[in-house]
Parts: sequence; C-alpha cells; structure tokens
Amino acid sequence: MESSTNQNRDEKYILAKPTQLGDLFIPIQLNKSVQFTVIDVSKDFIWCGSNRASLYVFDRYMLKHVYLIPTTSNSVKDCALTHVAAYKSQQLCASANSRGEVAVSRIQSGTSVKPESVEVLSLSNSVTQLVWHTDSPKLYIGNP
Repeated sequence: MESSTNQNRDEKYILAKPTQLGDLFIPIQLNKSVQFTVIDVSKDFIWCGSNRASLYVFDRYMLKHVYLIPTTSNSVKDCALTHVAAYKSQQLCASANSRGEVAVSRIQSGTSVKPESVEVLSLSNSVTQLVWHTDSPKLYIGNP
C-alpha cells in the first residue's frame, strides 16, 4: 500500500520530449564559414558568439533567430568571439574577441531601434573573463 504523500508527489511530474535545437543552427547553415564559439543565456535570449565577430541572438522560448549584432565597429570580421556574458536584465550582453576587444551590445525590446554594440573597448591583452556585477550593470573584465 502506497502512502498518499507518494501518490501526490508522483502526480506532479510528467514526461515531456525535449525541444529540438535545430533552429539555432539555421543562420550558420546558410554560411558554412560561420561557427558558434561561445554561448550564454539571459531571461529571454540565447546569445551565441561566432568566429566572425558577431552575436547571433535567439528568442529563448521560441528558439528563433531574432538579431545579428556586429561586435566590432571596423571592418575586421576574422576574429572569433572568445567570451560572452549576458546581463540578467536580458537587454545587455558583453563579448570579447581574440584581439582583446570587448563590446557591450544592447537590445531595446519593444522598439524599432536596431540592436547595436554601444561600447567597444580595446585592451592590450587577451580577455580571460567577463562578469557582470549582480546588482548593477557594471562589467568586470579579466585580462593578464
């Protein structure tokens, strides 16, 4: 005889088929030279850094590509993103590339404003870590 506690607990769980992630690869299937190099998630977005200095942004729940954000202001597109750190507010994401450049990109949800990299900082060394402050949009950058 089972206890009522076990019966109630079992009723709370259901089996579900995991969502297919194939849609995440559609943007890079169109261009075979593009590869994802880093990934992070925020409340509503999946942020994928690429080997072409761009962020591919996906809706986390629909798994659909919503934005492509260049992270460098010049014509250098041959440097891979090595770090991506999404801020918990979902609208900011920091990325660092193999040349020591750090970009902060912003999405303004609900507006027609095109997503952009709002700050780009060039460091003399490579970046080893990107971490957002837990209570405010302050970015800490680790480099040797």
